[in-house]
Amino acid sequence: MQETDDTQKAILGITWVESRISVENLLTSCQNTAIMQILTLCQ
Repeated sequence: MQETDDTQKAILGITWVESRISVENLLTSCQNTAIMQILTLCQ
């Protein structure tokens, strides 16, 4: 029983890390897009 709990925690941990990375990528790309738009407006 303990093994299954550990395995589930490991899987959840991996999923959480992956989702966190994808969220960070999304925020970064949003920031880059916003910066590009501001630069375009300034020109």
